[in-house]
Amino acid sequence: MNKKTAMADVKSSNSEDVLARKTQSFDVIIGQIGLCCAYYRNPNQSARECPKGSIYYPLSISLIYNRVINLLQRHVNACSFIPEDTKAQYSRLREDHAKHDNSKAY
Repeated sequence: MNKKTAMADVKSSNSEDVLARKTQSFDVIIGQIGLCCAYYRNPNQSARECPKGSIYYPLSISLIYNRVINLLQRHVNACSFIPEDTKAQYSRLREDHAKHDNSKAY
């Protein structure tokens, strides 16, 4: 079995993605690059059926990091497609990083 090594993946928006995002504050255009859950990604699934927070379309390159963080913080724990052992490992990594993170020291 092929084990995933990433929590996020990229996708190109299609006409269904555009229609599903019409109610948001910005329009998605066909072919726009989006960031999505690597475990949830299902090409046969309607964009309207995607769980909230499973796909983000950054408006600029500078927002990619922020959108990946949003995906990880808001979607990972709620996603039923991510195996529980993977969620547990991700949680441990977050805890370890928080314990050793000196980037907030001024």
